[in-house]
Amino acid sequence: MKRRIVKILVGTFAVMALIYGVVVTAMIYPRFLEIERHEAEQAMRRVLAGLAAEREALDVLVLDWASWDDTYEFVVTRSTEFINANLIEQTFIDVRLDLIVFLDRGRRMVWGRTWNRAANARRRAVDFADPGSPLVRALTVPSDGRGPVSGLAETTSGRLLLVARPILTSTNQGPRRGTLIMGRRFDAVAIEAVAARLRDTVAVTDPSVVPVRLPAPGEVIVGPGEKPETMVAHAILDDLFGAPLWVLSVTTPRHATAAGRTTLMATVLVATALALAVLLVVIGALDGLVVRPLKRLAATIIGLGGADGRPQDLPTSRADELGVVARAVREMHHAILEVAHRDSLTGLPNRLSFYERADHMLNAAQRNGNRVAFLLIDLNGFKTVNDTRGHQSGDLVLREVGRRLRGAVRESDVVARIGGDEFVILGEGFSDAETEIDRMAIKLLSVFRTPIEVLGGGAMVGASIGASLYPVDAIEIDQLLGCADRAMYAAKRQGGLDYARYGPHLAEFPKIVASQPVIRNPNN
Repeated sequence: MKRRIVKILVGTFAVMALIYGVVVTAMIYPRFLEIERHEAEQAMRRVLAGLAAEREALDVLVLDWASWDDTYEFVVTRSTEFINANLIEQTFIDVRLDLIVFLDRGRRMVWGRTWNRAANARRRAVDFADPGSPLVRALTVPSDGRGPVSGLAETTSGRLLLVARPILTSTNQGPRRGTLIMGRRFDAVAIEAVAARLRDTVAVTDPSVVPVRLPAPGEVIVGPGEKPETMVAHAILDDLFGAPLWVLSVTTPRHATAAGRTTLMATVLVATALALAVLLVVIGALDGLVVRPLKRLAATIIGLGGADGRPQDLPTSRADELGVVARAVREMHHAILEVAHRDSLTGLPNRLSFYERADHMLNAAQRNGNRVAFLLIDLNGFKTVNDTRGHQSGDLVLREVGRRLRGAVRESDVVARIGGDEFVILGEGFSDAETEIDRMAIKLLSVFRTPIEVLGGGAMVGASIGASLYPVDAIEIDQLLGCADRAMYAAKRQGGLDYARYGPHLAEFPKIVASQPVIRNPNN
């Protein structure tokens, strides 16, 4: 009788353990998979945002050149003085250009050169010599348009990111005298470099050899990677004419699933051990110990079956194995959210967290009529430290800069790291915004006057700061960042530790900056 009862109990506990594992896996594993798919998609979105930032940076440069009065005259006069002063080889190197083309109103090429990096020499831009070519027509801004035309294109110089703008006067007035086109190399190496700056790894593939369905424009397809422990996200880059040019693939590790499997396995093992312990006790006291454990286990399974899998709904207050799993899942969920919103190197809010906080701050400022300051900080000399002292020293510099910036602002201000060596500070609640922003910038610059201890001794790192003000300069986050970015580059041209606040004096940047300097640190 006892043997039969033991066999029945063993079989019963085995089935219960299996059901327990299936129920837990069915509830929690899909959540892990959802998190991993989200991580893979976010990694691809970061890469796409980085590529969009490259296009925006190039557009800022094109807009700057296209609004020079000298450019406006050059299209007509074709002055050799303008060519010798601006269209030299060093210009291509300094602003990382691979193409500069000036077209007149009839789309005829006034001047155009490509930069051959391998030969370190310029060549005639033959792709733009024919006014009727599809490429020239596609890039020519309509006569009634003032905005940019941009896109990727296959040229005799390789695949380029092209941006075109109409050539107008410095006051953005017409009549339009032509089109200015600039291009940067946008091959697989360039795309991978952008991803590397974001600490992501991207594979660039020709659309004709991709084994998966091509994503639609703007779509990100996520699926299992070549290895079981990876997920891969795919997105497509179209050329100027809407044809697929590149397929981007970003592979991310499946950390959540690995941790989840370990936790689930531990749970199953614990449940099995408990079942065996109960079984040994039941042999000596069937009546007293069989029914209660079965009811308790059944109640646990019924409770699991009624949950919806969300961490906040799991029974975390329980003291048994289910509580262990629930708390582990909750902690894992919180850890993933923390990683998604926190820069792992400096501990500061990252770009995603910055946008959320900036959106919240601007909404509050709109309701209360407050002003919000955006201070964009770009480090000077950081690349030298990184290259000569090593990446470990570079990491030390970034951590120390983050610590100093946090200590130099108010408790209510937001300090975030949004790029490799780029930081941004959000501030509000000013009684005299312009004056207080200037004081804040000067205080921030002062933290860079002390060497930073790294491997091999102290290192001096400078900074350029650009500031913009909501709602004076713009009302959208990206627009305010763009204003601060233009001001920062104006400050960077001053050299050393410098600061500029965005305003009308930047409308003709950089020519106006040369004759009417922007606000600078008075201690310099």
